[in-house]
Amino acid sequence: AVQHVASSFGKVFADRAQKLTSGDWYRLRRTLEIALTVEEKKNDSNVDALVEQLYSGERQGSLSSLGFDVRCFFLCPDDRMNHTKVVDKRCEQMLMRGLLKETTELGLSGRLPEMAKRAIGYRQTLDYLKRENEAKAEEQTVRESEEEAFDFYLNEFTTATRRYAKKQMAWFRKDKEFMFVPVSLQLEKSDRVQAASNAINRLCELSREDYETELFGADSVSGNTKKQNEEQGKKMKFYTPKRHILTLGSQEYEDVLAEAMECRSSFRSNHHDTSSSSKKKRTREDASASPTSTKK
Repeated sequence: AVQHVASSFGKVFADRAQKLTSGDWYRLRRTLEIALTVEEKKNDSNVDALVEQLYSGERQGSLSSLGFDVRCFFLCPDDRMNHTKVVDKRCEQMLMRGLLKETTELGLSGRLPEMAKRAIGYRQTLDYLKRENEAKAEEQTVRESEEEAFDFYLNEFTTATRRYAKKQMAWFRKDKEFMFVPVSLQLEKSDRVQAASNAINRLCELSREDYETELFGADSVSGNTKKQNEEQGKKMKFYTPKRHILTLGSQEYEDVLAEAMECRSSFRSNHHDTSSSSKKKRTREDASASPTSTKK
């Protein structure tokens, strides 16, 4: 498929195809979608300009180009170290609120779309449900083995979520159209929401000229928030993950671990039965399709 893109749609797509890594089906699919879209419209548009529009998301006829006053805001945590703790805690809360059971039911019923299977949370949970415990020392109990598998899963889940939050911040810092609004994590949730709402309302009431001064000014609140966010990122390598709710020995940990063990048992048992049934069905179909010899 990569070779097809490289050889069939011109130099622009040949260059992009060369940058695709093995197994990167998502970007390959996106490249093919854009290539086929351009192929349909190339007689009516400048190809390079159209490709840039499709990849960047900046289309002709956008709200800004039509004269609308569009204002975009990014709610930025004022303390990345504390924000990361919030992210870790939220992952634990998702498990307490039924992520394991939900994923098990959706996975076994076949109602989990392929795109959703790759999403953070679902992806790690499915891997955990399918994973067989590795053989350990004879003295290791089933309980210890299950604890080890669960802890590894939770660490994978929180790590992937933290990385995604980091990428989000980096992506928005590069987008010059977004006004960074600092959110104080020291405030209570209700006060935090109210303060952010008040800040956005104030910015929306500014004239366009004053708004752009605030948006692009190096010493503006938005500019300083971006700088602070980037500088704090350099210190994140010293962050040490820790459990906030699901601590070893706590009742919350025991409850979630029990649910996790039950879900793993159910998933592997039903998944094995489904696989065996499919295998037997294919064997019968192969047998019925095979030519039979007859005596004359």
